Amino acid sequence: MRITRLPKIKGYRVFRDFTWPDVLHDFARFNVIYGWNGSGKTTLSSLFENLQDKRAVSNGDVVFALDDRRTVSGGSIAEESLPQVRVFNRDFVVRTIEAIGESNVAPIYYLGKESIDKQKQIESLRDELQKAVETSTRAESKKRKAEQALDGFCIEKAKLVKEALLGSPEHANYDKRRFRQAVAKIKGVSPRPQPLSDEEKAAFRKQKELKPKVTIPKILAPSMDIVDLKSRVSTLLGRSVVSQVITDLANDPAVGAWVQRGLSLHRGERETDTCRFCGNEFSTHRRVELEAHFNNAFASFQDEVEQEIKEINRLRESLEAVAFPDTSRFYENLAEEAEKAIFTAKEIIREAVHVLDSLKATLEKKKANPFESLTLEAGEPNAESSGESIAPVIETVNQIIDKHESITENLTTEIREAFRALERDYVLEAVPRFDELEKSAEDAKTALGQVQGKPSEIRESIASIEREIIEHRRPAEELNQELRAYLGRDELKFDINL
Repeated sequence: MRITRLPKIKGYRVFRDFTWPDVLHDFARFNVIYGWNGSGKTTLSSLFENLQDKRAVSNGDVVFALDDRRTVSGGSIAEESLPQVRVFNRDFVVRTIEAIGESNVAPIYYLGKESIDKQKQIESLRDELQKAVETSTRAESKKRKAEQALDGFCIEKAKLVKEALLGSPEHANYDKRRFRQAVAKIKGVSPRPQPLSDEEKAAFRKQKELKPKVTIPKILAPSMDIVDLKSRVSTLLGRSVVSQVITDLANDPAVGAWVQRGLSLHRGERETDTCRFCGNEFSTHRRVELEAHFNNAFASFQDEVEQEIKEINRLRESLEAVAFPDTSRFYENLAEEAEKAIFTAKEIIREAVHVLDSLKATLEKKKANPFESLTLEAGEPNAESSGESIAPVIETVNQIIDKHESITENLTTEIREAFRALERDYVLEAVPRFDELEKSAEDAKTALGQVQGKPSEIRESIASIEREIIEHRRPAEELNQELRAYLGRDELKFDINL
């Protein structure tokens, strides 16, 4: 089945009223149509394109005659059974072949309407890609600048806080991380803390400058019982030694003590019958007489007295060893109280020392006069001067020391709280600007997120279309078939060059 003629073309482009002449032969296998420019050659090819595309002729009245003696109106082409038609004209070249390249470079040809459309789509996508990359780059730059501005602000404010709170161990290493944590903490509190007044700031600045005083150790009170000591001394004073008394020695304690000492130097390893003082004979009678005077009871008594004297000396040393802190070491509000308590304690200790000295002197007197019964004289310190009164006054001083230590502990807390209050105020003042910069950074991040993936999407679209264009084996084969059908031979071929 083939087209034999065009019996009528009326009102279609250059053909106003054409009727196929009887002298004009029908279309043969090969036909040459020639004429002047504008004579209708391209118009005829466009009518055959309508047949190729099964597209109705919308303008004018056109009739096609077929070799099966049928005639088909141009308006009913879409519904009729028609022969296969292929048109290769200028419009076809424009639609299906596109050369890309400069005039001095071998061009690249894209064959087939779909390939050309896809290539145009790629070019459009590449323009879109460039714009997307530029947009993404600007968004990324804006995000980076916003984050740098926020980071720089945090560094600046952290440095300000660190310098303003010099002396605080807690803020010695204050940095942007600590500052951001402080901002987050303030923003997480509801209701948000209020800024400090000028008076509160001044008070906290003064409070942070306070200096804790050095720790004062407690005083250990000596253990003693002067009442019991006096009782023992009184008992010793009332005792007398039972012996054969030598009157001269008993009446002269100094001589008696001298003789007693001399007698000990004539015993044991030093025993001799010659008086080491005068050189005369030390008779047995005189030795017996002296030993009777200085018998075991005498020696035992003297030892008891000596032991009490040593105990008194020990107690006296323990009292003298009591050391009170200087009142300047106390806080001002405790200095006067400490001074009074320490003065009282020293007076009590001084009185106790006086009592001990008096008791010691009395025992020394008794030791020199062991044969004489003595008593504590009325003028000597009475029993009310007891060691028990020392412990309470020292405890009073220790209580003041406890107050001092409590102030030190609380003061450390107060100083720390002052530093924290000032830090909180500095941070609170910076929060509005921090919020602005943070919002700018978040907005920039969001904006980047909206465009950041666009270049990748476009690249993937381009790659996908290029893959479709590369798969051109089928279009090449179709072109070869159409050329073979049109030319009637296959010398001209499209080969695939990969």
